[in-house]
Amino acid sequence: MALTLPATLSVFALSIAVMAAALWWYNRQEKHRLSQLIQDQYSAIEAITRQAALEDKLNEVCYLIEHQVSGAMCTVMLANEQRTALSVWAAPSFPAEFRTALEAMPIEDNAGACGTAAFRHQPVMIADMRQDERFVPYTELLNQYNLVACWSFPIIADNDDLLGTFAVYFHQRRSPNKRQTRLIERTRHMVSLMLEHHNQRIQREHNEQHFRSLFTHNPDAVFTLDLDGKFIQFNQAGSDLIHYSEAEILGQNYEALVPPEDIERTREHFERAKEGVPQRYEIKVFQRSGGMLDIDITNMPIIVNGKVTGIHGVAKDRTEQRRTEARLRLLERGVEASANGVTIADARQPGYPLIYANPAFETITGYTREEILGRSCSLLQGPATGESAKNRIRQRLSEFREVHTSILNYRKDGTTFWNDLYIAPVRDNRQEVTHFVGVQNDISARVKQEETLAFQASHDALTGLPNRIYLEAHLAEICQQTLDKGQSIYVMFIDLDGFKPVNDSLGHHFGDQILEQTARRLADASPTGATLIRFGGDEFIALVSATDDSVHLNQVAENILAQFAQPFQYDSVEVTLSAAIGIAVGKEALPHAMLLVQQADMAMYQAKKLGGNTWQWFNDGLNKHAQHEVTLRQQLQEALTLNQFQLFYQPLFGNDLEIIGVEALIRWKHPTRGFISPAEYIPLSERTGQIIPISEWVMAEAAGMISRLAELGVPNIAINLSPLQFQRHRLVERIAQLIDLHGIEKGRLSVEITENVFLDDPQGAIKQLRELQNLGVVVAIDDFGTGFSSLSYMRDMPVDKIKIDRTFINGITSSHRDAAITRGTLSMAHELGMDVVAEGVETEEQFNTLKSFGCTSYQGFWYSRPLSWEDLQDFTRSRTSGAPIQS
Repeated sequence: MALTLPATLSVFALSIAVMAAALWWYNRQEKHRLSQLIQDQYSAIEAITRQAALEDKLNEVCYLIEHQVSGAMCTVMLANEQRTALSVWAAPSFPAEFRTALEAMPIEDNAGACGTAAFRHQPVMIADMRQDERFVPYTELLNQYNLVACWSFPIIADNDDLLGTFAVYFHQRRSPNKRQTRLIERTRHMVSLMLEHHNQRIQREHNEQHFRSLFTHNPDAVFTLDLDGKFIQFNQAGSDLIHYSEAEILGQNYEALVPPEDIERTREHFERAKEGVPQRYEIKVFQRSGGMLDIDITNMPIIVNGKVTGIHGVAKDRTEQRRTEARLRLLERGVEASANGVTIADARQPGYPLIYANPAFETITGYTREEILGRSCSLLQGPATGESAKNRIRQRLSEFREVHTSILNYRKDGTTFWNDLYIAPVRDNRQEVTHFVGVQNDISARVKQEETLAFQASHDALTGLPNRIYLEAHLAEICQQTLDKGQSIYVMFIDLDGFKPVNDSLGHHFGDQILEQTARRLADASPTGATLIRFGGDEFIALVSATDDSVHLNQVAENILAQFAQPFQYDSVEVTLSAAIGIAVGKEALPHAMLLVQQADMAMYQAKKLGGNTWQWFNDGLNKHAQHEVTLRQQLQEALTLNQFQLFYQPLFGNDLEIIGVEALIRWKHPTRGFISPAEYIPLSERTGQIIPISEWVMAEAAGMISRLAELGVPNIAINLSPLQFQRHRLVERIAQLIDLHGIEKGRLSVEITENVFLDDPQGAIKQLRELQNLGVVVAIDDFGTGFSSLSYMRDMPVDKIKIDRTFINGITSSHRDAAITRGTLSMAHELGMDVVAEGVETEEQFNTLKSFGCTSYQGFWYSRPLSWEDLQDFTRSRTSGAPIQS
């Protein structure tokens, strides 16, 4: 029977009500899911920012996905150093037995989901592992834990290096949807950043003490002048020389240190250097105390793009040398009264015959004046006289130059003595060398004492073994002698495991007894002919010459480890120790013999990582990364010295597309490689401390450009600060100097920091930022949103501006979440009275969207890429003329 009209309307109304209820329930569930996602993200972010163990942080990330994807069980596996296998670091929803079963999973094609994803560097999505042949080896494991689906994503670093995998397991057949894939991809990126930060921190801790700045630690005074003659760089050796601090000397003209009589001559050399001609000359300079120094100056023009931009200088103190020359002239006048043997030889006659010898010379040599006059001093030489000393004397005399050397001479009765010989040319009024004056001193007793001291210096007082000084002096010779015999040289680096706690708890006297016993045991276990050395502390080195027989060396290592099987005993106290051994082999001549020791040391640390009481051979993999960083660090230092850095400027713009400022970005133009990405060298410079002089250069360069930028209509320049500057440098003082030097007005200089600044010493960082604000400097947080405590920084930190990271801007037109986060950040910042800059604006659509959100400041390629100074000038003129944007 057909329904009547009222009945039909009732059914229709009921359907509408059911649909409305379903829609209400769906919206409620979606809001709950989004709320849970935000809560989970904050939990993960909070865990990451804590100084917690890496495993705990990874577990939090796993919880994030498991809360957002129903039925998900997550794991994070990390690759080993050789990138051959994976091990489980986080699997909070699995028992320990599951983690053990997956240990050392090979990184190979078709090796399960994770092994395959790691091998291919691509995600592997398996809806049903039971139907996939790649999981046959894991059938028992899948059945035991009722695992069906697996989605595995490789974790890749920015340099394309494999870090590990992020995998999600399910008990049912399942494939990811777009939301889930996007969520896991973002989480995987978070894990990648976390791991890279973790690895960088570990690497920085290992390497930060290895190297020193060439400029800072040069034993000579090194400085840089601008074209006005003002100091813009000055190292510690220079400060020590003239007793002025770096802060006092920077910005001062060099003429302030030069006495009036030398100013004109010095100015001539400076002007010639500005013309591009290197200069070398000697002047006098004042010390702070008023004392006068004789200084040898070398000036080298700094040429950039064919133009001299400054003068680099090296100053060597010649004061003592000049005093020595004065003393020599005094000796010439008082030669008859000298207590040393003094001779004068005719420089114009072959063999330089003697024309004078004083009484002290007769006493020292046993020859009377009559027996020696007319004859050459070579009469004192004999079979044991060193050839190098004789050749050096002949060479210097042939060049009419002074010479100072120690030489083994013979007396008239045939006995030997060590002669401290000083010979100097004597010039006439025409500056021609007519004679040589020689001063002899019998230093036999001193040489004997020095030999005793040398032995003591080259041998360990506790064990009697040769020490590190001996090793560094003789290793190259030992290596060469071994190679000449057709053998290889093996360096075994031996380090005691657990010695420090014993030494600290039982006392150094007890520790000394253990070291003495260790030396005896190692001597007993070392092959005949081996050289045993105490390298320092509880470290020993054995040098073994042998044919290419690694099996033999392995047995030697086993014999050495066996020496620690018996406990050490002293005064009825027994302790048990073990050792770790690293082995390196030299089969051909090396540029630096100590390289073998470094290699063995690296191998030893690898043995310690394996738990100690074992040995490991050095391989190229241990050294490849270190060598690359050593080379890059050396080139960085050259870049600082040779002024290879440039500043580029990326404009910031407002809603009317006007330029409201620029960010200063450093660029390194390598002479052979061209421009090198900052991502390659900035992290290294952070670890080695070179970021300090690099940042100093950027700060000085940017500060000097502010007035020129103002002429272009650019009101502000921003520079990036390193966290290291807050820890190790007089940051506020240096910026204050630059503000005073260049007369920088309030608001014209901005500093951009990352949230890492607050990690080590948040209170100290806050204090320095407030001091910078008091100087009129604008403080901005860069890459906002990629850190882990952003809201607390917005609330508590002395910050004027935040820059929303490009990762959010990229998605504002396609992702409602990114748009919501961006809109929310803008709202909160404005409520707190902060300015906001949107970074990475790539399209006009993004610009219009941000503008609709209430944003007023932007930066990105849509408007302009980073520009050189010349291109920036052209760009500002084009903006003034109203030219269209060309991204």
